[in-house]
Amino acid sequence: MTWTWWDVGRCRRSRFFRTWRRRIGVARPMPWEARWRQPAPAWQWRRERQEVLRSGMGYPGIVDLIEAAGAERTLRQLYPYNSHFALHLSSCTRYPYVLRVPSVLPRYDGRFRAFVPRVGTLLGETDTAEAAVALVVAHLPAGLGPAVAGSADDLRR
Repeated sequence: MTWTWWDVGRCRRSRFFRTWRRRIGVARPMPWEARWRQPAPAWQWRRERQEVLRSGMGYPGIVDLIEAAGAERTLRQLYPYNSHFALHLSSCTRYPYVLRVPSVLPRYDGRFRAFVPRVGTLLGETDTAEAAVALVVAHLPAGLGPAVAGSADDLRR
């Protein structure tokens, strides 16, 4: 087998990340409770960077939305992820995700739009992140339990 520079770099990177994860104590995939602590600081940094690069230009309120959704006990059971500024909540922890809960899209004008993912049905627009989260909670399906480890394919088996 012939090794390319890409293969050597990939091996070094994977060895580095295994060592790094072991040092900080992350040996297994993180549970969804820890996942709620990750997006808000990352998006906060992006918002501050946006203010430096393009001062005065609006930026969606994704940080406020993540914090409001994380404060809701029923939503904290689900696995949060974001795509194209929208906050999605899944019933499983790996891709492909199961989307049975409405998603929320923060708009540049400061409002929030709640919608049903993959269908596109608009549930409503609100002025605050807390009101958008309340709208999502009002449209939760019956019998929704905590997120399970695995993907949608694992749930079908």
